[in-house]
Order: sequence, then structure tokens, then C-alpha cells
Amino acid sequence: MSIPTQPKHFLPGVFAESGTYKIIPAEQDTSGRASFSSGFPEETQQPLASGGVAPSRADFNGILHMLSALGFWQQSGGLFSYKAHLNYAVPSIVYHASKLWWCEAANGPDVAVTGVVEPGANELCWTEFTCKFDGTPVGYIGLYAGLNAPSGYLALDGSAFSPTAYPKLYAVLGSNILPDYRGLFARGYNPAGTVDPDGASRGILSKQGDAIRNITGSFGSGVESYGQYDTGSASGVFYKNGFWWNNVTPRSVDSNDARQYSFDASRVVPTSTENRPKNFCALWCIKHD
Repeated sequence: MSIPTQPKHFLPGVFAESGTYKIIPAEQDTSGRASFSSGFPEETQQPLASGGVAPSRADFNGILHMLSALGFWQQSGGLFSYKAHLNYAVPSIVYHASKLWWCEAANGPDVAVTGVVEPGANELCWTEFTCKFDGTPVGYIGLYAGLNAPSGYLALDGSAFSPTAYPKLYAVLGSNILPDYRGLFARGYNPAGTVDPDGASRGILSKQGDAIRNITGSFGSGVESYGQYDTGSASGVFYKNGFWWNNVTPRSVDSNDARQYSFDASRVVPTSTENRPKNFCALWCIKHD
């Protein structure tokens, strides 16, 4: 068997574009007329003297016109738009709603199992072409620089999705509720617990509450007396903060006054109303097909 090569001669246009041609009907509608069901009828093979009918020039032109129109369109890189009256089989590719779609399962008016399925209605029959071949599997999670998830992805915002519309994602998650990862950081799966102390008890997509390492410290103090204003020591998050008399009323230095100490982490590290590392803002998304 020979190996196909690109033709040396291309169609300059559609055959008989300016000539006389007839659209070939599905079934014969006139004696001697060609049709798709039977081609040229038997009477076109009989002698004229015996009642035969000469094949039609317009029919020949019509057939070649249609075939060359299809070839000319494909030669120019053209793809065909989805038509609900056609039957599609794997691996058909169609253009629909400004996107290319890859046929995953036979569908159409004559397909009993699925029937007519418009691209985008059910991913079991149609997958968006770019999503199928972008190299990432269903369930892939990534960050996107946009307010809304890109095509082929859903935002991880805790909302519900249709298992019928996204059966592959449902199979991966085991639920039709998307995880809510808004405002959260990711942490690598560590079942051995070598880095994540809770790793052995955590599952994929589980959440972990915030925490900080315990902060401890110490300071020394003494009773203030006349002429001894610097009794006691403090460093780091601790600092001297005046004197107390009977632990109730702030007052100036006097005999037997106790030194007051305060704790303020902002003296050492940046502080806020939450614990967080340096970060940037983007949208968590998950691939659904």
C-alpha cells in the first residue's frame, strides 16, 4: 500500500461554479435523473431507441460541483459546523458556538443510545477540542489571572455543579460540590507527616486550620526603690511599661513599686488580624473535562 502524499495540483475553485448544474436529490424525482440513493438510474444505460434516457449534463456538473466544493473547503483548512440533523461518530471534529469540539461518543438523530446532543450539552459526547489536548487531566487545579474561570475549568468557590453536565469531574471529586478554596493557600500532600504534622490523617483536598508556633519567653523583675529606676530586664517581645502600685494604679516611681511589662509581637515581626505568608491573589480553578 502506498503512503499518501500531498497532491501536486490543487482545486482552483469549485467545479462548474459558473456553469449549469443541478443539486442532486436524495431520491430520484424525475425519469433519468441521478440521485444519491441510486446514482444514475437504469434508464440512462438503455439505448435511446429502446426508451432509454441520456444522462444529464447538469447532473454530472452537479455531482462534481458538490464534491469539489467539499474538497475546496477542506483544502483551504475549513472545518464543518455542527448540524443537528447529521449523525456523528468518534473522532469527528466540528465547529460550534465559536469553539471546536471533539466527538467522544456517537450521537445524532439515528443513534438510539444518545440521540441528538449539541456540543457543550454533555461532555460524554463532546469535549471542547482545546481542553482535550491541552495535556492536563480532569481534576487538575491551578491558579488563573482572571475574575472568572477559563473555558474547561470551574472556579473553586464552594458552589454546586451538575453531575450530568460534568460526569468526569464528578467521578474525580466524588461529589457535585466544588471545594471552596477562596483565600486559601495550597500545601503539598504529605501522608508520611515528615513536614505536615497532620499529614498522616489528611486526605486530598482536605482543609487545615490556621495556627502559629508557640511563643515563649521570660523576664526578670525586682522591686523599685528610691534611686534604683532600672531594676528588671526585658528584650524581644517584652518591654518595660511603667510602674504599678498595688497592681492597680499606674504611678510614678516610688518605694516598693513593681515594674510593669507588656508583650507586643509587632515590635519584632509584621502583624495583622491573621497569620499569613507573603502571597499574591489569583483564582483557584479545577479542570472539568
